[in-house]
Amino acid sequence: MQLDKIDLAERRACLFVDVARAYRQWGRYEHGLNALRNAYEVAPEEIRCRPAVQRIASDLAVLTRGRVRSAALDFAQHAGIRV
Repeated sequence: MQLDKIDLAERRACLFVDVARAYRQWGRYEHGLNALRNAYEVAPEEIRCRPAVQRIASDLAVLTRGRVRSAALDFAQHAGIRV
């Protein structure tokens, strides 16, 4: 799928959130974090308040260690998400 074909930023952001959720379930936490970052770049106002994003960010902060955990916490703080 070509993301540039999706006109609405909110829909692109939702797609990235779904991808982040899938990566989290798969145990590919760094990829999930990157998908959340992409969603935030596309539509930060949409991402900040979504319960699904808050759950994913919290899970990433709990399930990861080292560099990835630090990056997840930095992302959450920057995005205004409590973890």
